[in-house]
Amino acid sequence: MGYPSKITDTADASIMGGPMKIDSVQNVITLRSDLHGAWDSYEIGVDPNNNHRITAFINGNADINGRYLQLDHIQDPTLRPLDELFIDHFMQGLFKHMKGSGESAWSCEDYDDAFGDCSFNLSNMNIWGTREGKEQLELALADRLFDHRVSQEGGVLEATS
Repeated sequence: MGYPSKITDTADASIMGGPMKIDSVQNVITLRSDLHGAWDSYEIGVDPNNNHRITAFINGNADINGRYLQLDHIQDPTLRPLDELFIDHFMQGLFKHMKGSGESAWSCEDYDDAFGDCSFNLSNMNIWGTREGKEQLELALADRLFDHRVSQEGGVLEATS
């Protein structure tokens, strides 16, 4: 994880959605309306290790499968999506559709209950008492502690933000 530290977008943090930088231009691609849901469901992905080749993980997207996302017209790397994020999204699509263990099946309400105020509400055992809940907690903790762990490994004794 630790993707916020890789985003070099120089926009104000409030414009980028806060410290997680979720709304950075480096975490955005524009899509046709019919492809937006396919992207969110990991039904399509972009492989930056193969010239940004678009892969459809399910049937129904033959018009884009095998095509290439053109990014070479964007010279400034702070104004284009990160390859690391494309790789992560691509791998989630592979895991979900080829191995069956990718993106969680949590609903928006589950996420709101668990992370609604940017903290962990561990009192709901219907969420945290499950195998998936424990995996989500582990991933969330790893993501939040990434910068601190990196600073310790680099010999810096203070936590970074």
